[in-house]
Amino acid sequence: MVVVVHPHTVTMSSEPLDIETFTAETAAAFAAMNSAQLIGIALRERNNRGWGTARGIYLQLLRDEMTRRSISVEPIRETGVVFLDEV
Repeated sequence: MVVVVHPHTVTMSSEPLDIETFTAETAAAFAAMNSAQLIGIALRERNNRGWGTARGIYLQLLRDEMTRRSISVEPIRETGVVFLDEV
């Protein structure tokens, strides 16, 4: 089971955001996901216009992991449709 701390839940805390912990936990969670899960997150976030420090980090980590796996984010950004050839 993979648990990802979504940036929207982090900002609701009265405690200040620990950027280093958030970054490490989120990067590890993304690395543990399969490519279809990463694409699902990218599609979900595609039309979300909210912004903030945690969300910016979250989206950059998502993009970094997808790039590491050679998954193009352009089709997601442009059309919301992705074809994934992965075993």
